[in-house]
Amino acid sequence: MSTPQKSPEEPELEKPPSRDDLPTLEDLFEQADKLREAVQNHTQALRGPWPKGKAQ
Repeated sequence: MSTPQKSPEEPELEKPPSRDDLPTLEDLFEQADKLREAVQNHTQALRGPWPKGKAQ
């Protein structure tokens, strides 16, 4: 007789964040502004000034 093989363990699923842990729309806009500024600074460092007329 063969020995029954153990089935792979089910991965433990993480509990989704509660609504209190989710960022607000205002938080997301603030993070987007910081990211845009970081990209602009990085671009300026690589290529020179940000072109006029682009989103600032």
